[in-house]
Amino acid sequence: GGGRPWTSVANCRASLDSMPTDIDLPTDTDVIIVGAGPVGLAAAVDLVRRRVRIVVVDALDHPDIKTKAGGLQQRTLEVLPPEVADRVHREGNCVAGAFTYDVVDGTPRPRMHLQLRWPTHDLTGLWSQPQWKTERMLHDHLTALAGHDPVRRGLAVEGFEDDGEHVRATLRDGAGKLHALRAKYLVGCDGARSTVRHALGMRFEGETWDHSFAVVHATLEGVDPALHLEDESRAAVLFSHGEGLKEGLCLAISLGNGCPLPDHGPGGANGGALGGTAQEDVAKRNSHIIAVDLSPAQASTLGCAPERDSRGHLAHASPPEAAFEAVLRARGLGAAAHIAHGSVRWKSAFGVNVRLADDFRKGRCFLAGDAAHCHPPVGGQGMNMGIQDALNLTWKLAAAIHGRADSAEGAERLLDTYAAERRGVDAAVVAAVRAGTAAVVRRSR
Repeated sequence: GGGRPWTSVANCRASLDSMPTDIDLPTDTDVIIVGAGPVGLAAAVDLVRRRVRIVVVDALDHPDIKTKAGGLQQRTLEVLPPEVADRVHREGNCVAGAFTYDVVDGTPRPRMHLQLRWPTHDLTGLWSQPQWKTERMLHDHLTALAGHDPVRRGLAVEGFEDDGEHVRATLRDGAGKLHALRAKYLVGCDGARSTVRHALGMRFEGETWDHSFAVVHATLEGVDPALHLEDESRAAVLFSHGEGLKEGLCLAISLGNGCPLPDHGPGGANGGALGGTAQEDVAKRNSHIIAVDLSPAQASTLGCAPERDSRGHLAHASPPEAAFEAVLRARGLGAAAHIAHGSVRWKSAFGVNVRLADDFRKGRCFLAGDAAHCHPPVGGQGMNMGIQDALNLTWKLAAAIHGRADSAEGAERLLDTYAAERRGVDAAVVAAVRAGTAAVVRRSR
């Protein structure tokens, strides 16, 4: 709840008057949003629409171009602005059905068809597109609504103080200079390793599993024709059984034709393998996000067992392309299945954390998205949950800021409903995803 005023860093307020102001940053606003990913941008769009002054800060100097979360679900499209939802319909790819298979000794056997698209409702289906594209759509709409770009990049949160009436944030730019920004409220949308959550002292309760996921966004070739993965409207979920690499899950979701290859250059995602016409030809073809789970023994076999970095975090390395292809073949995509040369748009590997913040609010500060909850990627819930978090909160912030509650106490009670409503929903989804993931990877938890 609202609680008492508090300070996240020692003597934060004392240093504000001496900070430089040469960066293009106001000294006062209504809401500071930390994080310019899809959750932070969705919050920004709705607040600007409700005539709330905002500043969005992000530590990254440039927008991220990673594929990451690739699917927008029906409820998310219903709550997003129509202009954004319409653009998703025009430019995204509609996955109308998910086909599940049991794979025994490398041979897929049809199991179930999950219909995701209903012709009577335009918003149904899983609308797949890279996360960077969703962010671009939200940012374009935000800039159009605001009449300027309210996102300030290259600014990291150094600390902040809640004095009971305002939040006074200290921001550090890339040159190491500190900047002051005061707001009525602050919203942390800064991911699973949230600086805001750590500064608030909130617990991130849950567990870390001993297995991981490897993900690649690429164009596939040589896939078993029976899986029909050339069809942009289909997703395939393969539950594979057997020894070694055969045991586990393989998920393939189409992102449609024409998904561009980012210009990463040598050493990047495609290693600079293609250029010119060859790259354009690959970019025109259907591409997929392909995810596989790896037990510790499988990761060790593939040479990508996690290791702890200098901060003590487990660092997961993506398997080499040939090793990833070996997993695809073992799990039923076909004896000739492989990744088209130079077609990798993005690849990643990550551990599985199942965690939920002990609260979503402390005073004038709030958490949303991965800063508040994280779970396995099965079901594609994370970004959708985060956007819905944001849009539950923003109208309440606007009502409090514009004095539309019946009293100051009424505004506090309204803001308290955010955590009361969203934490329960998010806890249920996290629990369901955890149980589903444990079942599909056949590991007892």
